[in-house]
Amino acid sequence: MNAIVESKSYVLGQGLTHGVVGPNGIGKTTLLRKIAGQHPSNGLTVFGEQPFDNRSVMDRTILMGIDNPLVDGWNIAKLLRLGKARW
Repeated sequence: MNAIVESKSYVLGQGLTHGVVGPNGIGKTTLLRKIAGQHPSNGLTVFGEQPFDNRSVMDRTILMGIDNPLVDGWNIAKLLRLGKARW
């Protein structure tokens, strides 16, 4: 299998929506869970810190997957308002 991710360093622009695209089973959800601090990771930093179980990182990230569908009538703006109110 060829590596899809070629760089080990990425900076994502503020105010933009980003996505991860690839075939099933390649590790997209695992990567996102590591970024969100839900899974241990080796050498990964988010906001300059190790993300795993780190409140300061987890307070600044929202990760929703297919197993957590949005309530009818909700959109990303409402989700961000909810996250802001919660954290």
